[in-house]
Amino acid sequence: MADAATPREEPAAADAEPRDEQLEDFDAPSSDEDAAAGEPQLDAAMLNELLLVCSNLGMLRAGAPGEAAVLLRGEDCQQWVHDLQRAVRRDHAKHKLVAKQLGRWKILQKKLLPLLVHHQHDWGLVFSILKVLVMLTMKPARDSSNVAQQLAYLRQYKHEFLRGGVVPIMMTILVDPLSRKGSARTPEDYLNMEIVLTLLRNLLAIPNEDPRFVTSTTSHFSHLQEDLICTLHEENVYEMLLLFAQDIDSPENREWNLLIMEMIDLTLDCSQPKSVVAFMKKHLTAEPDKRATEQPATAAAASTTPARTSRPSRNAGPAGGDLLAKLTSEKKASALHQSGSRRHSNFGGVLTMVSSTGRATVLSDFSKTVYDQVPQAAKKPVSRRRGKKNAAPVTDIHEIFGGKGKVTEADE
Repeated sequence: MADAATPREEPAAADAEPRDEQLEDFDAPSSDEDAAAGEPQLDAAMLNELLLVCSNLGMLRAGAPGEAAVLLRGEDCQQWVHDLQRAVRRDHAKHKLVAKQLGRWKILQKKLLPLLVHHQHDWGLVFSILKVLVMLTMKPARDSSNVAQQLAYLRQYKHEFLRGGVVPIMMTILVDPLSRKGSARTPEDYLNMEIVLTLLRNLLAIPNEDPRFVTSTTSHFSHLQEDLICTLHEENVYEMLLLFAQDIDSPENREWNLLIMEMIDLTLDCSQPKSVVAFMKKHLTAEPDKRATEQPATAAAASTTPARTSRPSRNAGPAGGDLLAKLTSEKKASALHQSGSRRHSNFGGVLTMVSSTGRATVLSDFSKTVYDQVPQAAKKPVSRRRGKKNAAPVTDIHEIFGGKGKVTEADE
């Protein structure tokens, strides 16, 4: 490629291959889509050389029935990636002829990202691919021609990043550099961090499609930014950014200041503060309402449960929310009972209870609960006289278990 790349010599077998047959691999017609617009186009020689570079990156190998095809890297794949990198770097700053042609051929979706995913352990190849991805995902300049078409290609790239699971691989690349601090970091670590953070910044800078111009098949382009933010959150990217921001004054993190600030700004730019506050208020008010609806159901279940006659052991701990709900329901039931039992004495009555010891107790106050009418055994008052330490013990059982109209649990 005279102005865009310096590719390797084309094999003799490739010379005999028809150009239209090569283009079938990229699912694109040989005619240019922008010919009617009157824009500058790549000449035939440069187009053939760019096609040669892309064809030698790898080829799809069909698997077993029902399995997805696997991209096999071509011979000297890394060198061909370098040729592609030089072609993109020397692309026209305003017209972006090479970038638009690569977008038309879907090279990023069909070649670069599959190579990155299937050969992620080959760091030399991964680093070369990342450099090409950074250049292809750069936001077009304002004075660039046909910005709408370039943004359309960028949205397709962004959607492919979300589909292909590339973000976890990018976070894996940052594991080793982030595990070292200070002077322990090597220049290669800083380079790896810079290229990954720059690529993430480029993806965040790609805007959503206007909802007025999407169809049922392209509606996902209208919420790409929100999907990307959710993916970055799931992969702990924002936690990493917060760690950088907390230690931003340190010498090893100082050079990421503007990059991190731009990423945070692009993240917050797609949301309105009023919408966030309204959502949080709705979320916080929904939780008490949910608890309020669950509490009557718990109280009803507790009221239908038969009461136990035996006391719980002292070592038994509280039951948490269930115990609190049960006590609340019993308190409400007691209040209802008291309010419904307050009658005039002419409509009242008495109840005589005979204990196991033969003592009869007359009950006339029915506004009290059962527990209040069965108090503890009365204790013998301590004598305040001096000199009567050897007083005879009380032997009358009525004086021990007696009381003012009260019985014990055993009397029930």
